[in-house]
Amino acid sequence: MTHKLPIVRKIFSKRKTVLALFIVIIIATPVLVIILNGNNTSEKTLRITPAKFDVYVEANGEIKAESSLEVFPPDEFYDQELSFYEMKIIEMVPEGTLVKPGDYVATLDVSEIDRKLKDLRTTINNQSQTLSMAIIDSSLTLSNERSSIQSLKDKLTEDSILLLNSAFESEASQRRAAIKTNQTLKQLQNKINYYQKRIGSEKRRIDYYSRSLADSKRLEAKMMAFSGKCRLVSPGTGIIVYHRRWNGEKLKAGNSIDRFNYPKSVAYLPDLSRLISEFNVSEIDVPKLKTGQTVTLTIDAIPDRTFDGTISYLSNTGQSNQVNDYNNYMVQVKVNAPDSTIKPAMTSKNRILIQQFTNVLSIPLSAMHSEAGHKYVFVKSGWGVEMHEIETSVQNNTDIIVTNGLKNNDLILLTKPINPEGLKRVMLN
Repeated sequence: MTHKLPIVRKIFSKRKTVLALFIVIIIATPVLVIILNGNNTSEKTLRITPAKFDVYVEANGEIKAESSLEVFPPDEFYDQELSFYEMKIIEMVPEGTLVKPGDYVATLDVSEIDRKLKDLRTTINNQSQTLSMAIIDSSLTLSNERSSIQSLKDKLTEDSILLLNSAFESEASQRRAAIKTNQTLKQLQNKINYYQKRIGSEKRRIDYYSRSLADSKRLEAKMMAFSGKCRLVSPGTGIIVYHRRWNGEKLKAGNSIDRFNYPKSVAYLPDLSRLISEFNVSEIDVPKLKTGQTVTLTIDAIPDRTFDGTISYLSNTGQSNQVNDYNNYMVQVKVNAPDSTIKPAMTSKNRILIQQFTNVLSIPLSAMHSEAGHKYVFVKSGWGVEMHEIETSVQNNTDIIVTNGLKNNDLILLTKPINPEGLKRVMLN
């Protein structure tokens, strides 16, 4: 038995050695990972070589027709005298419907017209009664005035006879008769003058009531005509396209049109032979553009094709942008030779080439990092990673030209390493 003990000890000794090595590996692995993490090259990399570099302005826009026929509400909707400010759309044909002149397009809600008509007819009834009463009252008043005038005329005749008969009486009697006759004459003249004025006053009063009634009846006729025109029809041949509202949503059944705000029509029929792409650019990019510049367009709905266009309009006034402090300027691009695949309201991507470089080194903007006013890029070197200071020049939306600090065939990291603090730094002289 004793000779077997050394063998058992050797076996246990080997097992302890293996176990110890296993424990060391388990402990050392995280440490090695931590040590090597700063030089982690498992991130995505990019090998840079001289190539062409394009500087461009790019913006998303919307395809629109350069000209179109609008499906407007009736003219009465814009009549200030009728005081309509908005109207609800009850029904509309689907967008894209092909229509001919006179075809049905939409129906407007007439409930507000009916309510106003009801109120107006009550007013007309009251005005008619008021006018009738005024005519009767005026007739009675003027009749009484005429009776008073006639009474004074009769009295003047009597006083005149008494004045003639007083010629055979005393002078005092003659003076009394003359005074009485003159007083009656004066009363008659005043009454006649008052009567003439009263005729004018009564005429003006009746004319006022008559005009008010006539105006109300004229408004009634306008509203009845308006009510009969709320079934909107197409002004020409084409496809129906919905307008976009202020919030970017399409105007559709259930929405209202506003007399003062865009859109002022229910829908439109675009001229598909003359299309434009409309978009906004920031005040930083607008000085780079000019009318006549070539534009390359892609349409989201037609991803496998590109189209050519030229800038036909640049806005001179900017609109405030709620996203940042820059103003936006509207740009319109005329689409050259559009075909039937392009439709209004499609989303377009517009790229305008501003400048072009050849045989330059460039890197993605995401691969460039800044620290203490210096620009850096992480470059794979051998088994590790170095932090190279770089100088740059022109950039576009995605990349930037590197003029110093990198060379042909350098392999750069597209993302920042987890622990870059201990990396070797290669600074520019």
